[in-house]
Amino acid sequence: MGPLLFSFTALTSLLLLSYIARQLGQLVGKGLGWEVITEFLVLSIPFTFAMTVPMSILVSTLYAFSRLAAENEVTAFKANGISMWRLLTPVLVLGALFMAGMVLFNDQVLPRANHRLAQLQTDIVRTKPTFALKEQVINELQRERLYLRASRVFEGTSRLTDVTVYDLSDPTRRRTIYADSGLIAFAPNMKDLHMTLYDGVMQEVPTDDPARLTRLFYRIDRIRVPDVASQFTQSAQGSQSKSDREMTVCEMTQLATISERRMRHSMNEERLAEVELAREAGRTAPDAELLSPNPPPSLGAIYCSAVTWVAGLVSPTELEAAQAPAVAQAPVVTQAPADTQDPAVKPAPEVRRTPAFMRRSGARQEPMPQDPAAMQDPTAQPLPRTPLGGRARPDEMQQMQPEGGEAVSEPLPSVALTRRDEARMQAMSNRREANQYLVEIHKKFALAFACFVFVLVGAPVALRFPRGGVGLTLGVSFAIFGLYYVGLISGESLADRDLLAPNVAMWATNALMLVIGLVLAMRMGSETGSQRGGGGFAELVTRVQYAMSLRRER
Repeated sequence: MGPLLFSFTALTSLLLLSYIARQLGQLVGKGLGWEVITEFLVLSIPFTFAMTVPMSILVSTLYAFSRLAAENEVTAFKANGISMWRLLTPVLVLGALFMAGMVLFNDQVLPRANHRLAQLQTDIVRTKPTFALKEQVINELQRERLYLRASRVFEGTSRLTDVTVYDLSDPTRRRTIYADSGLIAFAPNMKDLHMTLYDGVMQEVPTDDPARLTRLFYRIDRIRVPDVASQFTQSAQGSQSKSDREMTVCEMTQLATISERRMRHSMNEERLAEVELAREAGRTAPDAELLSPNPPPSLGAIYCSAVTWVAGLVSPTELEAAQAPAVAQAPVVTQAPADTQDPAVKPAPEVRRTPAFMRRSGARQEPMPQDPAAMQDPTAQPLPRTPLGGRARPDEMQQMQPEGGEAVSEPLPSVALTRRDEARMQAMSNRREANQYLVEIHKKFALAFACFVFVLVGAPVALRFPRGGVGLTLGVSFAIFGLYYVGLISGESLADRDLLAPNVAMWATNALMLVIGLVLAMRMGSETGSQRGGGGFAELVTRVQYAMSLRRER
């Protein structure tokens, strides 16, 4: 537990400082109170826990077992007939407990902290920076409206000397104000700026008559500039929409189920259109095999069912109020004879959610028209409807008049072809949207399962090289976790682009590590190294070089 707490504190501090350093530009110079800064730091901590807890378990496992082996305690266990599996069992149990705790943490605590942190960052971005004047520089008081230049700025008394104010607020004229000196200060509301100028001249030049000049001399001129600085205003919780990383597993499972049902509906439409196209071409085509409207149960659905069952046992009355709305059923496509289908009949418009990949990049989703004709130029003539067979009537043929030639009639595209292409594109969009949520769901479980896998990998490696010390602990830890992290990020990118199934992408690295850990654990007890000779980091390098030389010879 000592190495675990030390490594967890050190790794969390490093990652937290790295994250805060990247976000430092949003915090400084905006007059934020210590309460806001403290809340930002506290909400940034859960973001790093998901990565530092598995890595801390790996570091502490390597360190503890290497110490046991280096101090000959493993030899004493073997001499007393205690197997290495018995020595490893308590650590595996602790790894399983940490895994269960991380599942609950990634599902309940982390999304809420991410959502509150996103709200806080949005509020900080909206806050204007605190106003500050610089000497001998044209300072912007209001963007594209008012600018100020002063030779000297006395911060203690807010006094200015040799002041020039450029007023561009009126597009019909350009005003320049000169002053020998002045005073500047914030109003009591800490937003508006009050300037008092002494002994100067005001010059105005109309934009339509540059040769005309108006000069006005004054002894005292007072100027009020509104909204130079704004105070931090914290928005209410729940006032901002959630992204996929701010949702719980059950929330993402519901949205993924809706997208998968829509995808299956679009795929059924595509299959029906394929059968219709085949029959238009005169080929005999069997009835389309339609998919079930309900997708198979996923890992998230099984987890949510277990959570609902446990919550029902703990508090049955509160469960009904806390349950989310039921998942909307997608329309079911049934096989209908070709002569009874009406192409004018379309499914009811559906409320579309912004896909997760668009929310990440900040892109804005425009409403998708349900009718393909709505995507055309409104000045263009709408396409005439064709009968079900897809062949246009003679009076509905498009007339094309080439230069110096006769009119050429060209049939309109088949309605079934249009339906098939539209359904195919809709299915691809729904599949990608579902993958965004499924990737996040599997990633929450995969990161938690790494707590158990790293124990299974770290202990045999530490026993095999007992003289590795801290160098072996840090080197192997960063190598294993670096490989794991690269595999996780690469799998997430492939799944987001629909090149790999989300479950395969997120669990492939865990499966590889699990196989390696089981192979090494099966060979525990056959180590020959001791603290007097062998078993160190140099032996590890020598074995790697020897294995590479054998491979080259082969």
